Amino acid sequence: MTASWGQVEYSGVHEIRGPLIVVRGVAGVGWDESAEVRLDSGEVRAGLVLEVDRDLAVVQVMEGTDGLDPGRTRVGFTGDVVRIPVGDGWLGRSCDGRGSPRDGGPPILGRTSARVTGRPINPTLREPPRDPVLT
Repeated sequence: MTASWGQVEYSGVHEIRGPLIVVRGVAGVGWDESAEVRLDSGEVRAGLVLEVDRDLAVVQVMEGTDGLDPGRTRVGFTGDVVRIPVGDGWLGRSCDGRGSPRDGGPPILGRTSARVTGRPINPTLREPPRDPVLT
C-alpha cells in the first residue's frame, strides 16, 4: 500500500529486524538513498537505503526502531542521498552526524549542500605513514 505525503512517496513496512526495516512495494528507489520513516504518531525518523531488490528495500533507521509498528509505519524515499549544508556557519559549532546542532544554537544554513557519504579513498594513491600507527 502506498500513500502520498508532500513530495515523498510512502510505502508500508513489511518487517522490522533490529535497526533495519524491510519495505515492500517500492519502485525507483536506489542504494544509499535518504529515507523518511513516519510513525503513526507523526514523528519522522531518518533512514538510509542499504539494499534494493525488485520491490523490496532494506532501510537502516538512524534513530532506532523502538516504537515502530509495521502496520502503522510508512517509509518515504527522497530520491537523493543524505546531504548537509556547507559553509562558514559550521565554524565553532557542535553537531551530530546528521548536521543538526547539538550546541543549542540555530540550524546551520548554507547556500550549497554536500553529500554526507563523500568519495571513497583510493589506498593505492595515498602516501602511507612513515611512523608506526599506534592504537
